[in-house]
Amino acid sequence: MPQQDLEPADRPVMEFYLNSPRDVAPADLVTEIHIPLL
Repeated sequence: MPQQDLEPADRPVMEFYLNSPRDVAPADLVTEIHIPLL
């Protein structure tokens, strides 16, 4: 992140699972990763 002059904030990273392995093939799983920045 140094290229954008951003630093990680002192908060946890959050993961959002947009689908389930019960419903889609492993290659089709989608996860959003939210990294808090300063």
